[in-house]
Amino acid sequence: MKVEKLLELFPEEVIVRALERELLTKKALYEKRDREMREKYGMDFERAERELLNLKGHTWEVERDLAEWEHAVEGIESCNELLKEIEKWKASSVQSR
Repeated sequence: MKVEKLLELFPEEVIVRALERELLTKKALYEKRDREMREKYGMDFERAERELLNLKGHTWEVERDLAEWEHAVEGIESCNELLKEIEKWKASSVQSR
């Protein structure tokens, strides 16, 4: 379905709220994975990225965990950026009414 058709069927506010809920859900999942990795390795991602391979070696588990962890950290950042954009849109939407 094309975006134009969606905009005809649903008000912008409904679409933005749905997007916001989806982003908050994804962000929570990414944050959960980040917490799990912090607990497993006893450090944050930045430190793990610098030190973990030297401490634990290049095992499949460590390599996989670092890749998943990086994905989670980048996902959190991406969701935060998009949520900020939604907040800006909401603020401008309220002002234009």
